[in-house]
Amino acid sequence: MLDVFRELRKAKHVWIYGAGEIGKKTLKLLSMKIFHLPLEGIVVSQYLDEKREIDGYVIKELKDSTFFAEGTIFIIAVSSKYQTDIIETLLSEGYENYIVWEYEFLKRIWCLADFQFENRQKGLKKLCYVLSGYKEFLWDSIFERLVRFIPEDLEVCILSSGVKSNKLSKIAEKNGWSYLYTSINDITLIQNIVISIFPDAEWIYKMDEDIFVTRNCFENMLRTYQRIEAQEPYHIGFIAPLIPVNGYGYIHILNYLKKLNVYEKKFGRAICGGNFESMIEKESKTAEFMWGENAEVPVLDELNHIFSKNQVYSVCGVRFSIGFILFKPKIWEDMGGFTVSGDKDLGVDEIELCQYCIIRSLAMIIAENSVVGHFSFGKQTEGMKKLYHEHPDLFQIRQVEICEK
Repeated sequence: MLDVFRELRKAKHVWIYGAGEIGKKTLKLLSMKIFHLPLEGIVVSQYLDEKREIDGYVIKELKDSTFFAEGTIFIIAVSSKYQTDIIETLLSEGYENYIVWEYEFLKRIWCLADFQFENRQKGLKKLCYVLSGYKEFLWDSIFERLVRFIPEDLEVCILSSGVKSNKLSKIAEKNGWSYLYTSINDITLIQNIVISIFPDAEWIYKMDEDIFVTRNCFENMLRTYQRIEAQEPYHIGFIAPLIPVNGYGYIHILNYLKKLNVYEKKFGRAICGGNFESMIEKESKTAEFMWGENAEVPVLDELNHIFSKNQVYSVCGVRFSIGFILFKPKIWEDMGGFTVSGDKDLGVDEIELCQYCIIRSLAMIIAENSVVGHFSFGKQTEGMKKLYHEHPDLFQIRQVEICEK
């Protein structure tokens, strides 16, 4: 399938054969600006009506050979019962470059976009992709933790949307990981691509570049997922660990530590759920508090150690911030991939995934035997940068984690 897409991307001229519903849908899809295909128009064996264009693209009969230059590829987008006749017609006219459009292509269509892939795939069943490229000041900490705590049976691909980073490329090469980058800065597009080009992955961890992983977080999420799937009355959409700077996780952590009243005296009533106007997402002071700046909340690795003794989980009933989640590729396939507009699409994956889970009654599970760190939400970042540089000890790996068996 990827070979087919590579041929299309090298084509000088692309014509869609077929003006019926399949042809029209294929035209609409392939004319998206993210693909940069040299799409010329639609070809038919003979005109059936007065229409000579669709959506601004010309319709031409195959016999009008002046329109079909060297380097042309025809995409046969018709019902299967017509495909053989069209192939015979093309061959009889001397056209050998054609592709029969198949439904399966839709699952991997994103690979038609412009991307570069430094491929070090190992064919493992578990993949962690890391959305990165824009918070370089965190990379030393983030990737040090990832190297330390990543399981051996899990492969990694670093993603950078809209930018190529030599530093990220070198980090990937040093650790035997893959690296993927796109020319267009579109978060949903690059995620669609990475899932498409790792077909062996049966489990996928999605991780943002400001997530601080901890000991056993990957293993605990997977074990919890499998246990709930086997024993509990839920179909699962995705699973995540507890996260202190998170609209859902912070209340659970504060309640467990019996520190909710301390938080509320400082910042007001704690409300559960993702909301850009809530204190946990907009004020740097709340992020600093949850990172242990005043010692009311233990530092990350100690916090993870405290919760590692739990065997409980909860079901999130509000929109969840998906900075670090585990899911199966089937949910992505059933969704038809994440919607791509070609214009950043920041947060679209989160909205669509949460909506899909609610509509399809798929549980959003929180594994409360792991805690990972989220550096900050956007409005908190500048204040948190100061804390990060002035108190690096709050973010460094703690000895309790290194020595714990």
